[in-house]
Amino acid sequence: NTTQGPWTDIRLRKAASLAIDRNAALQVLLQGHGVIGGSMPPGPWALPQADLAAIAGYAGEREANLAEAKQLMTEAGFPDGFKTQLLTKKTGTHEARAVFVKDQLLGIGVDAQIVIKESAAYVEDLLNRDFEVTAYGYSPLVNDPEAVFSDFYACEAALNASGFCDDDLTALFERQKTLDGDRKSTRLNSSHEWISY
Repeated sequence: NTTQGPWTDIRLRKAASLAIDRNAALQVLLQGHGVIGGSMPPGPWALPQADLAAIAGYAGEREANLAEAKQLMTEAGFPDGFKTQLLTKKTGTHEARAVFVKDQLLGIGVDAQIVIKESAAYVEDLLNRDFEVTAYGYSPLVNDPEAVFSDFYACEAALNASGFCDDDLTALFERQKTLDGDRKSTRLNSSHEWISY
């Protein structure tokens, strides 16, 4: 949640991104089935792997990522970490993801207490931004950038649980709607790092 608590500081969000071992997540949570990706699922709109690798936490050696994350924590005023609450839904998949993220965040000193809620209460808290951090995942029904970016990342998007808002990025989303495939893909690729943390 970018609107409250320590997570308003982009350095802490970037540190959290660096702390997550995505290769381990793929093995632990999906038994190795799947690919590491960005905001869009594999297909014509997915961020190319070379570009994805440039985003903090998506590439690099694990120890180097953790060292950079700890440096960011120090710069943000939390050299010894902090406590936070991690909201999750009462289902096996969501709970497993929360436990994994809790473990990963401990590597940089963030002690996340898992708060488990039934589905209706979880969704209400998520959409009202009544949480500190969550291990939220989504599966878009269509591989369409308008469905993903406009619904999840535009400033006033109904499903923008993180509260992230950047007027320039929202304007970019609007402009890409009128572009053809290649130009749309180029514009969309430039947005991925903005919304990664």
